[in-house]
Amino acid sequence: MTATYNTNENVKVVFNAIINSREMVDMVGDVARKMVDTGCSLPEELEDIFNIEVITRPSGSKYARVMFA
Repeated sequence: MTATYNTNENVKVVFNAIINSREMVDMVGDVARKMVDTGCSLPEELEDIFNIEVITRPSGSKYARVMFA
């Protein structure tokens, strides 16, 4: 299997769902960006709601892929 990456270096967060709440997008996006920037883990109280995977591009830059449960 070949790894695929988001190659747009300006993209820091990719949502793999349609989200109807702007408040939820903002909250999850803030958590995901913090994970990319600092390497922290997903807060335990949010683990049942969504999963965030930090992916490193071949260039070395990173982005987060958000998947909802």
